[in-house]
Amino acid sequence: MMHAKTIVVDGLWSSVGSMNADNRSMSFNEESNLVILDEDVASRFEKLFSEDIKYSKEIELAEFRKRGMRERLLERVCHLVWRVL
Repeated sequence: MMHAKTIVVDGLWSSVGSMNADNRSMSFNEESNLVILDEDVASRFEKLFSEDIKYSKEIELAEFRKRGMRERLLERVCHLVWRVL
């Protein structure tokens, strides 16, 4: 699983890092991102993302609904404690 958060804006600005766009990440988790203003870097990020997509699998709603009782139970437990995770 790819967990890094990346973005390319207008083929020029790039950002990569661990930070989520929420108060916890910004205030408590000491997460950070590297922001780069460089067209060559942005192009490379876009190419890497396209390569990553080739190895991903889309989960259709019908397939998601077929998940087992164990997965559903784990989702509910995680939802109860999501603020502290």
